[in-house]
Amino acid sequence: MTAVGRHALVGSNPTPGAIDKPPVFLGALGLWLKKQGFKDGTIIPMLSHLRILGNKTNLENPELVKETIALHAWSDGFKRNLSYAYQHYAKWRGLRFERLNYKPIDKLPFIPIEAEIDSLIHSCGPKTSTMLQLLKETAHRTFEGAYLSILGIIHNS
Repeated sequence: MTAVGRHALVGSNPTPGAIDKPPVFLGALGLWLKKQGFKDGTIIPMLSHLRILGNKTNLENPELVKETIALHAWSDGFKRNLSYAYQHYAKWRGLRFERLNYKPIDKLPFIPIEAEIDSLIHSCGPKTSTMLQLLKETAHRTFEGAYLSILGIIHNS
């Protein structure tokens, strides 16, 4: 393995069929995607996903890409994004690729119990703990709590 730009691939154990350096033509793909009407907010993550795939496998072999996506321990949402990005790459390169079907699993958000919140408040410094206590008791958002003033609280009482 060789150093790529300022990133050295030290001690890496690549997937069989992986290439030594990420593809340098991703800039041309970005320009093609721009011409297709994609916004920068879509293009940049797509190129990042292709860079990740390019470090793991040979992008010119669609079957190897499918295998790499399927066998890695990535979340289903990330696998869907990789598959979507590679679909555009394959279209750009004239490769035949059928996008893989991955559906992300909906996860319940973490809601801490009151004892955990109190523990967090007590572990912070005096200014932060005061702010957290205010937010807990008033159910304000952070920026709302930051704009409160003593005069405003006294005046509204």
